[in-house]
Amino acid sequence: KILDVVVDAVTSVNEGLHETYFEKTPNLSIDARLQEVRIPALVLTGERDVVVRPVNQHDMARKLQLSKEVVYAGEGHMLPNEMPAGVAREILSFLEFDARILEEFGQHHVSAEHFG
Repeated sequence: KILDVVVDAVTSVNEGLHETYFEKTPNLSIDARLQEVRIPALVLTGERDVVVRPVNQHDMARKLQLSKEVVYAGEGHMLPNEMPAGVAREILSFLEFDARILEEFGQHHVSAEHFG
């Protein structure tokens, strides 16, 4: 049941909102502030993302103090729409297990790939 709730949450992305936001802030960069984040962060990216290139996502994940990076082979920018159940499972796993491990062991960056 919780998986259904998370799937609903991750698929409720409003593309129009994103387009408007990026039109109004074309030069927005959060790089300088990433190291200020002191809580575990989950970075999900699609290997075929052409909006935010995977190399940029990887760079962002490395700058975060405590992060888990997951790259999905064959997927693009809209992971919640492309594979909602997989994204929901990854979020639940992160919230239930990975975030605690990152904090407890002081792991700065974990990388994983999902194929298919």
